[in-house]
Amino acid sequence: MDSLTYGLIFPFIVEYITSLDVPQDKTGLYAGISEGSLMLAEAAAAPFWAKAADKYGRKRCATLGFMVSVLASGCVGFGQSVGWIIFWRMCAGLNPTPVLSKIPITELTHPSNRGFIFSIYSPIFNTGYLLGHLIGGWLANPYGRLPNWMGGDSSFFKRWPYALPCLVNAFL
Repeated sequence: MDSLTYGLIFPFIVEYITSLDVPQDKTGLYAGISEGSLMLAEAAAAPFWAKAADKYGRKRCATLGFMVSVLASGCVGFGQSVGWIIFWRMCAGLNPTPVLSKIPITELTHPSNRGFIFSIYSPIFNTGYLLGHLIGGWLANPYGRLPNWMGGDSSFFKRWPYALPCLVNAFL
């Protein structure tokens, strides 16, 4: 799910930034910052989550981080400024899963099969990344494009054209 959240915004970020009346020469800069802010926050928060998990327990940290990540993932699609998108993407990067998920695997596996178990991570990450691109590209800007039962005629999605993929991501 972490990789799905990371890749979700890529298909529509340039269109999203452009719709916010950003100067054309700054579109690429803001799109890059918006895309990279999630991974920057994730990298910066990793040591914090590791120490917090030792002090307060993995379950508490995973639950708190997951709730923040779900809220932030859904809020990205409701932005009316570049700062909003960057802020909520950065908050979505406060997800402890990349750090905390590897600890129990290390504890539960035997050293003889640990390499195989960790080799599964790469295909799983890439599958989530692919699904993020598909969901983001297919569900972005649904008004007048998707069937009615998916919100294709909803005035809500006319006002918030990038909310649907973000809400689906938060739900998943």
